[in-house]
Amino acid sequence: MLKNYMKIAFRKLSRNKLYAGLNILGLSLGLATFLIIYFFVQNELSFDQHHENADQIYRITKTKTMGELDTYAGISAALAQPLADQVPEIESLTLIESWKKNIVFTGLEDSVARLSNLSVNQGFFKMFDLPLVSGTIPDYDSNPNVVLVSESLAQLKWNGDAIGKMIKVRSETFEVSGIYKDFPRNSSLQGELIFEIEAVNQWRKESFTNVFLSYNDQLYLMLPEGTDVKLVAQKAEKIFNEMRGSDVAAAKIGLQPLSDIHFNSTVGDAFGRKTDIEIIYLFSGVAFFILLCSFFNYVSMAVSQSLERTREIGVRKVMGARQMKVYLDYLAESFVLILISTLLAVVLVEALIPGLESLLERELDNTIKYSGELWVYAIIFILSITSLAALYPTLIS
Repeated sequence: MLKNYMKIAFRKLSRNKLYAGLNILGLSLGLATFLIIYFFVQNELSFDQHHENADQIYRITKTKTMGELDTYAGISAALAQPLADQVPEIESLTLIESWKKNIVFTGLEDSVARLSNLSVNQGFFKMFDLPLVSGTIPDYDSNPNVVLVSESLAQLKWNGDAIGKMIKVRSETFEVSGIYKDFPRNSSLQGELIFEIEAVNQWRKESFTNVFLSYNDQLYLMLPEGTDVKLVAQKAEKIFNEMRGSDVAAAKIGLQPLSDIHFNSTVGDAFGRKTDIEIIYLFSGVAFFILLCSFFNYVSMAVSQSLERTREIGVRKVMGARQMKVYLDYLAESFVLILISTLLAVVLVEALIPGLESLLERELDNTIKYSGELWVYAIIFILSITSLAALYPTLIS
């Protein structure tokens, strides 16, 4: 029976190509626009959310209290140890330096490259998720002169066989102890190598104990759930200002949630392009407005078409056709139109996404585009719109 309904639907639509074409065109363009905006918004909202402890991670910020009130994420590395010793609420902490470094790959041709990297403390591996492809998480306490490399770099330089290989930074030599999966595109933290921060920066060793020598390292804390964040910030501010002494203008210390970093352009840091959260709200509103307009346009055209077919439906009812039969006919027609429109929208999205990524200088995470959740929503949308679009013409016919 379903097969017969579909045949009848295709036959009726083929007789009215203009109606079918306009409906498919309008709905597919609306859906494609909605999906593109949806992918962009979801990609932005997912930034830094892949870490299990994301809700517990904060970044130290410093605001000058003299002159312009500029806020920066960079702070003296010398603050790290006093915080660990004097603030019991801190579960773990890590310094992060992300300046590019000249890397020498021992024994390889074209062995010198300037690469992005992260220089961290041991606490980094407790705070942030870092899936390994091979090797082990380093123990910097026993051997700080080891390095982790990304999967793509290991493949590029050693055809994937990187464990045990040696690299040099300045005069220091490091042995590759592990290979990690490349950081996802929706991560503020990016780097092709991970070093121990003091071992790779021997040339500025004094900066880790002298608060007045700052190289704008970033300091991240992980706090237990339910911790009074303001209290921790007050303690950090007191420690920092006491370390600098009363002769120096006091600084305001804050704790910025990890989830806020990508959306807050008022805090200066070394990370790439950010997105204002108000842009996300605006885009979300535009997306749903376009979707609603597409839906109402489709329904209005369906109603208009049903009015033209009133005589046909009246004859069918006189001949004994029940209202449910009429509804199922409309249902089949709506299903075919909406299914074709949805598939065409998906094709349009796949064709337009590369250009959008280039325009926005963003690479969308494919796991969002092909997530099971999205397809569940798509199926619900198709069934809901099909049912509603068929219901009204049936009732007025």
